[in-house]
Amino acid sequence: MVQNGAEALVLACSDIGVDFPDETVAGVPVLDSMDVLATAILDYWMKNGAFAKEHPLFDAAQQIKGGA
Repeated sequence: MVQNGAEALVLACSDIGVDFPDETVAGVPVLDSMDVLATAILDYWMKNGAFAKEHPLFDAAQQIKGGA
């Protein structure tokens, strides 16, 4: 696909990311749709105050986002 001009690869299967652990392949970015969805959900929850520090998933969200 890259040889045919692809500027990015989108992995759109829930477990195909296991086969593509790198963030780039042949110099183009690889986006895992499940990672993008998870990040969007966490961003929404945290922006809208629906994801309080007391929530059981807060620590996991902070680890994913690279926070403390």
